[in-house]
Amino acid sequence: MASFKYLRKLTPKSKLGFGKFSDLTIGELLILRKTVYLRWVYYNCSMIDYDDVIFSSIHMNEKHKIEKPGVNPDLYEIVNNKIQATISGGAVNFYKMKSKMNRKNRIKHFRASCGSRNTASKGVMQAFNHGKMR
Repeated sequence: MASFKYLRKLTPKSKLGFGKFSDLTIGELLILRKTVYLRWVYYNCSMIDYDDVIFSSIHMNEKHKIEKPGVNPDLYEIVNNKIQATISGGAVNFYKMKSKMNRKNRIKHFRASCGSRNTASKGVMQAFNHGKMR
C-alpha cells in the first residue's frame, strides 16, 4: 500500500520533525533567529507551507509565495539575497565587529596562557583549538 504525503501548514507551535532542528517548534526557531533555514525549508520541501504569521515573521510577503505542493530552489536564492540586502548595514557591521572582538579576546587569552615562553604546551594549544579559551 502506498503511503500518501499530506500538505502541512505549520504554525508557531508546530514541529518540523526532520532535519537538524527536528525537535524544536517553529516558534523556537524564530526566537533563535533561524529565518534563513525556515525560508530554505519553505522553498525546498514540497509538502511544507506556513501560516501567515510565520510567513511575515520570516520577512516574506504574498509575492514570495509559491504553489504548494511544489518546490522552487531558484526563487529561494533570489528571495534570500534580496532580504539579506535589505538588512541595515549597521546590523551587519555589528555582528562582524562582535565576531572579530571574540576572536581578538581568544587570541589575547591564548598569548597570556603561553607566558614568557615562545610556544604553548600541547594542552594549551588543544584547548585553544577546541574553543575552550574565551
